[in-house]
Amino acid sequence: MKLRISCLLGAVCLLKIFIDTSNALPSNVQLRHSLAPVAFASSLNQNCTSCGKNGYTCCDDEICCQDGCCTGGETCCPDKQHGSVCCLEETTFCCAPTDVLPSRCCPRWMVCCPTGRYGCCDPATGLPPSDDPDAPRLTAPTAAYSVYLDSSTQLSAMTIDTSSGKRTQVSVPGFATYGEIVRVFTYDPTNNLFYLPQANFLTNTTVTNITLNVVDPVSGWWTAQTITGAVEDGVNDVAGFEFNPRTGLMVMSTIVTDDSDNVLGYNFYNVDPTSAEATLINTYRSDNDTYVGWFGALSTDGTTVYRLGYQDVYDSTVFGLGVTNITGPTVTSVWHADLPGVSGLGPYASLNVYGDGFLSLAPSTRTGDYSLVKWQLDGTASVIATFSNAYNVPIFGYIAEYINVEQNYYAALVVRMTEPGTLDRWVLLTVDLTTNKSQELDLTPDMLAKLTSVAGLGFP
Repeated sequence: MKLRISCLLGAVCLLKIFIDTSNALPSNVQLRHSLAPVAFASSLNQNCTSCGKNGYTCCDDEICCQDGCCTGGETCCPDKQHGSVCCLEETTFCCAPTDVLPSRCCPRWMVCCPTGRYGCCDPATGLPPSDDPDAPRLTAPTAAYSVYLDSSTQLSAMTIDTSSGKRTQVSVPGFATYGEIVRVFTYDPTNNLFYLPQANFLTNTTVTNITLNVVDPVSGWWTAQTITGAVEDGVNDVAGFEFNPRTGLMVMSTIVTDDSDNVLGYNFYNVDPTSAEATLINTYRSDNDTYVGWFGALSTDGTTVYRLGYQDVYDSTVFGLGVTNITGPTVTSVWHADLPGVSGLGPYASLNVYGDGFLSLAPSTRTGDYSLVKWQLDGTASVIATFSNAYNVPIFGYIAEYINVEQNYYAALVVRMTEPGTLDRWVLLTVDLTTNKSQELDLTPDMLAKLTSVAGLGFP
């Protein structure tokens, strides 16, 4: 970490903090220099400008840059998702963020590109600098965050050291579990918060209110507020939900029924977690319930939702993937059966959007151990990581997974089997998606899988 301090008359200093990536990236590729807001500044003999909603100040030759200041000879390269970058004007230029890459400063002899680890390509060689086998890798996250039900079925949260598996936990007072497992929360990496929308069936009203639960995994702070704009006659529950870090909105679907609780279709909304306001995206109506609202994954552009499982849920027939476009003139859904797979592995047990395809855990047909598979609907599938003792939950509940916004790091909370089975415990799987290097970390202190239930995982 670099500290730049400029002092006036030895009395008041202007402090700016920059993340030093010089040991992580090529010297002329700058990536994710998150500028910290300036806490204070002296206006004595300085020409200062107040910048941004946080009220920080940039002085003299400095320019305002989103959440910080750039100095003379630098230009601002903004990025609402990851934080702004200051580019050296003489030698670099700004490349705007993409679905998978943050804003970055590329050397002037290169061009912006969506490939490689850094998103800078040299037209003279046709290669991004990341194709150099000696090029350094992006730094892996040092901590992952999770919410879970403890042995007393109370909601708790924990911070996990991704190098050791050591965890620190806090309770989440006030959140009612009613002694039952809860659905997996969706994660907001920008604010390090978990979200869970739930219908409230305890209110004596003609319509069902939907509550947005928000949990801070570091402090255990929890709040709940009613989602506005998604309450109407016939809406009786939340079907699917997924936070989109690129828009800062949560896509949510609700079930629409008639007076006899027959499913008529689904409504799709964008929900602003800050205000809990919902905006209708589209509606879907059908004479037969096709479960399109029960999605578990969202495309990076927020236009398509995905449901992995059985086409006929009741009879458990036709395993596949439902692909539903929710932003067209009408909602359209296509079911894809006969998904591409890998010999020796069973049906996919999870779904994560990855590039133009997916990452899924799949169990060995011989041992049940999970492997991580990269696959596409066009028929390609390959194993990128195999784990020696990684399984689904032994009784009830869910595993939890997460891929970061840059899509270079994957993590999952799964179960390690033991003899006797009463000592089955949770482990953290991690995969560096730039090298496919993986590790399995026992959580310490242990978390027994038959006494606890995971309800969310994420990392900034």
